[in-house]
Amino acid sequence: MIRRDRQGRGRLRRGVVLVEAAIVYPVFLMLILGTIVMGLGIFRYHQVTYVACESARWASVRGPAYRAETNQAAPTTADVLTYARGKLVGMDSNALTGSLTMSTTSATVTLQYQWVPEAYFPAITFTSTATAPITY
Repeated sequence: MIRRDRQGRGRLRRGVVLVEAAIVYPVFLMLILGTIVMGLGIFRYHQVTYVACESARWASVRGPAYRAETNQAAPTTADVLTYARGKLVGMDSNALTGSLTMSTTSATVTLQYQWVPEAYFPAITFTSTATAPITY
């Protein structure tokens, strides 16, 4: 008789563990997946910011004095986007758009990146603007 009670309790306990696991595992996996996707989003935002700064610097050193010395045309938005797309790592370069504004004293680059998260979230647009002074 003692033996039957122990066996019965073991079977009941296994059922409870199964129900607990069915509740806890999906929540745990969603937290892990959300953390990974959020990390990827932060990485991509940081990279868009970095590329905007680098592109503004690139455009600023090709400003008026550089054009006068080399007889080259001023950098255009297409030139800056080509440079910026070459700097992207692990991202879709076709999702990057932007603009360039040149003045006599500075170059301002604004980049937008359309990111579609990997896990059923709506698309997010990252925007970064960087200005670099033109000094010679």
